[in-house]
Parts: sequence; C-alpha cells; structure tokens
Amino acid sequence: MFEAEFPKDFEDRHCTCVVRLEAENKSLKTFTNTIVAMQQIAASIIPELVPQTLQVGKAKNAQGGMFHFSVIELMDGDLLEDVWQ
Repeated sequence: MFEAEFPKDFEDRHCTCVVRLEAENKSLKTFTNTIVAMQQIAASIIPELVPQTLQVGKAKNAQGGMFHFSVIELMDGDLLEDVWQ
C-alpha cells in the first residue's frame, strides 16, 4: 500500500489516493473483488464516512508478475487502525 497523487481536473488540482497492490493468486481474486464491492456499497450509503473507490484493475510488472490494484481516495481524519478498540 502507498499514497499517490493524481490530477483531479483541468484546473491543476490533485487528489491524494491510497493505492493497494496484491499479487495475483486464485483465492485472492474473489477476496479482492468482494472487498471492493463492499467498499463501493458502503461509500454509496455513507459517502461522508467511506472513501470512494476510484479505480480497480490488474497490472503486470516488468518481471511479468500480475497484480490486482485499487485506487481509493484518501480522506482526512483518524485512521481506523488508530481508533479501533
């Protein structure tokens, strides 16, 4: 996981995002798709609390390895891992 900044529009504003990469394997594909679907549903119901998923897909690295990725907007506030009791 890492942060990345992408152009948001033509007015030179940018959106900071979290990019998640997972190496491809058969059991992970279903898990990744389920997590993305759950996050998209949650974001549509409570958009002020759940970051929006901007892009999901697969990518190949220079060595030929396949990875699933997701790009999610970074929201201001506390991290869940910091406040979860």
